[in-house]
Amino acid sequence: MKIKIREVKIGNNLISVMIDKHHDGVRTQSRLGIKYVDVPRTTIDREDKKAKKELVKKIVAKIELDSHYSSFSIDKDYKLKADFFEYCEEFIKRKAPISDVRTYKAVVNKLKNWIGKDKLICGAITESMMIEFKDFLAAEMHGISANNYFKKLKRLFKEATIAKYFKKNPIEEIINVKGRSAEKDILTFQEVKTLADTYCSNAGVKRAFLFCCFAGIRHCDTIRLKWENVKDGYIDIIQLKTKERLIVKLHDDAISLIGEKRNPSDLVFKLPTHTGCLKILKKWVGDAGDSAFEFCQCVYCLQPFFRISV
Repeated sequence: MKIKIREVKIGNNLISVMIDKHHDGVRTQSRLGIKYVDVPRTTIDREDKKAKKELVKKIVAKIELDSHYSSFSIDKDYKLKADFFEYCEEFIKRKAPISDVRTYKAVVNKLKNWIGKDKLICGAITESMMIEFKDFLAAEMHGISANNYFKKLKRLFKEATIAKYFKKNPIEEIINVKGRSAEKDILTFQEVKTLADTYCSNAGVKRAFLFCCFAGIRHCDTIRLKWENVKDGYIDIIQLKTKERLIVKLHDDAISLIGEKRNPSDLVFKLPTHTGCLKILKKWVGDAGDSAFEFCQCVYCLQPFFRISV
C-alpha cells in the first residue's frame, strides 16, 4: 500500500489533512480530522503545527504497518477485491423475498448511478461514502422510501460481511432514521361515485379499484385475494407488504363488487398485467373528466402500483 499525505487549504489560514491510499490499483481518500495553521505567526501555532504533522506521520506509519500484516494473514480469507454489485445480484437471486426483489434492485441501481460506475470493489467502500449515499437518498426521495431503500442496503452489507466480503461492515454504525410518510390525498365519496358512473374498458379493473376503495387494502393484496380469504362478510389475509394478518368487515358495496362465490382456490379478481392495469386505469380516470383525479398514490390500497398523471 502506498499512502500520500495531502494538505488542503480550507480558508482562514487553515490546513486540513487528507490521505490518499493506493492499494492493488484502488485509490481511496479519507480526512483525518486534523487541522493546523498554514502560516504560523505565533509560537503556539508553530508548535501546534509541528506536533500535528508528527501525529499525521505516526498515523500513516500505523496504517502501512496494519496493511503489511493484513496482506500476509488477515486479507487472504477475505474477498476484498470482489465486485459488490456482483454479490448483490447473487444475493437477490438466492435470498431476497419475492416481494422485496424490486426494492433491492432499485437501491442497487441507485448506488450504481450515484457512483457513476457498474463496478464497486468491496475494499474501496468506506463508511463516509455510505453516509454520503444515505444523505443523497434522503434528499432525493420522499416519505419513508429513503428509509426502506437504506434498510435493504444494510441487509446486503450485513450478509456480505458474513460472507467475508468485508472485514468490518462499513455501514453497521450508520443509523437509519425512519422518515415520515408523505401525506396522501384521499378520494372523496363524490369522486368515487363519479368513477363508478364512468365507463371503463375493463370491468375487472374497475371492480378491483372500487373494491380497494371500500375495503382499504393494497393492490398487491387485491390481486392475490382468493375466495378462501372471504368468509361471512369479512376478508382475512396476510398482507404482502407488512406480513401481518388483516381482518376487514366488508361494506355492502364491497360485497356486491366481488360477485358470486366460487372455488376457494380461485382468485376473486382476474386482472391484466401491471402495465395493462395502469393503461386502463389512466384512460378510465381521464374519461371521468375531472382534473381532481390527478391523484398519484391517493388510494392507499393501490399505491405504489397505480400512479396516474392525467
